[in-house]
Amino acid sequence: MIKKLGNSGLTLIEVIIAMTILSIIMVSVISVTNTSLDQKEVIVQEDREILQIESALDRLEWDFSQIYSPLFYSREFTIDPKRKEETTEKFKKLRSNQMYASNGNYSMPNYYGHPIPIFKQDTRQSFEFYTKGHRRKIADTKESNFAWVKYEFRDSTNEDDEREGDFLELVRYYVARDIYNNELRVKDTKPYILAENITDFQFSFWDPKREKWTNDLRDVDNGDRLVRGFKVSLTWQRASGGEEVTERVFRSLWPYFEAEDMNEERYKGVDGQGEDIGEGNEGDGDEDGDEGDEDEES
Repeated sequence: MIKKLGNSGLTLIEVIIAMTILSIIMVSVISVTNTSLDQKEVIVQEDREILQIESALDRLEWDFSQIYSPLFYSREFTIDPKRKEETTEKFKKLRSNQMYASNGNYSMPNYYGHPIPIFKQDTRQSFEFYTKGHRRKIADTKESNFAWVKYEFRDSTNEDDEREGDFLELVRYYVARDIYNNELRVKDTKPYILAENITDFQFSFWDPKREKWTNDLRDVDNGDRLVRGFKVSLTWQRASGGEEVTERVFRSLWPYFEAEDMNEERYKGVDGQGEDIGEGNEGDGDEDGDEGDEDEES
C-alpha cells in the first residue's frame, strides 16, 4: 500500500528561526567585510605616507650627496701678504669679466677662479644649497648641470585633510636655469610638496671642529660655503593617529680632506727675487728638476 505524502510545509516558527539565523550570519559577514575594508584603507594610507616620507628623504639625499663647492677640493683665493701686489693682480683678473662677480649668491672665487656658492639658512625651517645633481630631461635644453635647491618646512596647505591639529609640509624649490642671474631668488620659483602631516622637524649640520651636530649653520666654521654633513629629523602623524619619528643622515660624495694652501704650493722653488715657477706646475718644479739632474748624471 502506497503512503500518501501530506501537503504540510514548514511552520511559521521554523521560518522565523531560519530567517533569524540567516540574518545573524549576514550581519557578521557584512561587519567583518566592512572592518577589513576600513583596515585596508588605513594600511594603504599609512603605506602611502611612509612611501611619501621615504621618497622625500631620498630626494633630499640625492640633492645633498651632489652638493657642490670648490672648497671641497681647493681653498678660497686669498691675498698673500708676502706677494700682495702679484696676488692682488691675479685676484682682480679672476674677478673680472665673470658674471658671478657681483652676484650675491656667490662669494670670492677659489684659487682656480671657480665661483664659490653661498649656502643659506634664512630660518631654522629652511636650507638652501648648490648641487651638481641636475640631469636634463630634454637634450640640448638651456639648463645647467648645477642647480640651486631649497628645502623648507611651511604650514600645511592641504584643506582636505580632516585630521585635527596644526601640520607642516616639506617643500622643495629648484632652479637649474640662468643660475648666475644677479636677481635669482630660489624662493620665487614654484615649490613642490614632498611630504605632509609633519608635526615637528629639525635640521642639523655637522661641525667638524667640534665634532658635533648643530641646528644653526652659522655655528659651523665656514658653513655658508662648505657643509660636509646634514641630518633631518621628522615627526609625522599616521592616518591611524599615532606619531612616527624618522631620522636620516646625509653626507656629500666628496672625499673628506683638507685642501692645501695653493699660494704656498705655487711658490715652492721660487728664488729670492720672487719669480713664479709658472702656471699649471704648482708644486712640481722640484720634482721635475731632480729627475732632470738624475738623467744628466746617468
